Amino acid sequence: MKKSVMIVLLVILFLQACSQSNTITGNIAAEIPSVEQDTKQIEPPQIIEQADNLPQRTFKIEDLQYFLRTKLRDPKDPFETKVTGPYTVYLSNSKSWGIYLINRRSSYLNWKKVNELSTEEVLKYYEHKKELNPRLTKEELYDAFNDDKTRSGDTEHLNYYMYRYNYDDYIKDSTLVSEDVYEESIATPRGTIVEYRRTRAIVNEDDIWQGEWEPPMLMYKLPCTEDTVIFFRPESEFHRLSTANMKRENVLNSWKELTRNDQKDKLFDEVMGFCGVPLEKRNDVIKSQKHNEYAENDIVYYKHFLSSALTAQAASQSIKNETAITELTMSLRLSGKKIGNNVRMHVFSNESGQVNSYNDWTLKKDEENNETETYKTIITTGLPKLTGENITLIIVPYFHKQKNIEDAAAAWTYDYGHPEDYTIGEPFYLNVR
Repeated sequence: MKKSVMIVLLVILFLQACSQSNTITGNIAAEIPSVEQDTKQIEPPQIIEQADNLPQRTFKIEDLQYFLRTKLRDPKDPFETKVTGPYTVYLSNSKSWGIYLINRRSSYLNWKKVNELSTEEVLKYYEHKKELNPRLTKEELYDAFNDDKTRSGDTEHLNYYMYRYNYDDYIKDSTLVSEDVYEESIATPRGTIVEYRRTRAIVNEDDIWQGEWEPPMLMYKLPCTEDTVIFFRPESEFHRLSTANMKRENVLNSWKELTRNDQKDKLFDEVMGFCGVPLEKRNDVIKSQKHNEYAENDIVYYKHFLSSALTAQAASQSIKNETAITELTMSLRLSGKKIGNNVRMHVFSNESGQVNSYNDWTLKKDEENNETETYKTIITTGLPKLTGENITLIIVPYFHKQKNIEDAAAAWTYDYGHPEDYTIGEPFYLNVR
């Protein structure tokens, strides 16, 4: 009995030992990776490229116009068609909203094309920018006022009626204007939109802000559909800034901060949602800056920028050493800034090399179109006799008395002893004998 019990116990112990051995072996196998697992390639995370397409338009333009009017709380703000052809621009009466519509299938828009669409190209339907003249360098000014070309007549006396304007005078007499244009992307839940900011500021020679040349412009460009872009021009809020004694750059940075507004972000989301633009993150980064310097100065404008063509003819009779001019015709054609209704001509006589003041006349406007204006006069009386073997008339147009103006209504009389007081044009030399 005892022997059989012992045998049973030995069998049980043997079976338990085998079981423990299998458990240990299994644990070790689980902890050591197999050769197949070790050599398996790990797949990189899948990157889904954003579609560059915009949604197809499922609404009528009239429906979009109505929707935008409700955002202004002015249902009576009608849209006007500004241009038709390859594209159409609709502009609301308040000029707060603009709709740019592509009319050709070949020009269908995507995000990239919207970003590249020139804001300034659309702004021409909003406003008429004042033309400004580039600010000249010292070298450019010197070239304008120091003309050493050979002329007929007595060149020795050229400074007698052609004032050599220096750079300090130019800066002192000019209205200095700085133009700054910024275009920057703004992230929204439906993709980036573009913010456009432009200022034209009067500054001094130290670049300190003096005032506005034109009201600042704030504009947003919103992608809508594959054939539609929306432009939004809110109030610039620039009037809330303090600009006294501030550098132009600091003023512009302050304005940038002022334009950021949570209420506008909500409006952008609603408008783009109406267009069907889905909620998706886009990382389009748009940032550009343009800075131009201008100088408004009548003396330099008339001398350097105004395109003029002066002609003159004279009928004369000569007896011995004396010449009588019986008729003098003068005509001036100008292209550029409109002068008004008349310009002045001062005539010098160069009688055998001696320059004398001859007379002064007004030329009245003869005709005008969008690009040019013509002034003309025919003189038959008050023409004195001239003496000498060689006689040249030197005809000099002048447009504006620049300095020392005390009485704007006073008659213009050319003081040829002080040519620096006048805006002088190019002289015309007319040989009469």
